[in-house]
Amino acid sequence: MTKKQIPLNALKGKIREEGQSLRKLSPLVGIATNTLCLKINGKYDFTCSEIAKMCEVLNIEPEDIPKYF
Repeated sequence: MTKKQIPLNALKGKIREEGQSLRKLSPLVGIATNTLCLKINGKYDFTCSEIAKMCEVLNIEPEDIPKYF
């Protein structure tokens, strides 16, 4: 049985708020644009290291991680 993932809408908003796009963000995080899109839309999970890098690039504080991920 597979678990149903949900899109990360708060993360999508944060990406826009920081003036980023998936195309600009993907090389900064080290994820292919298509893969990043799938992860943000809930098809795949982010790894811990990807979450850490996203937080660094998007100025997300550690205490706010549950809000976005």
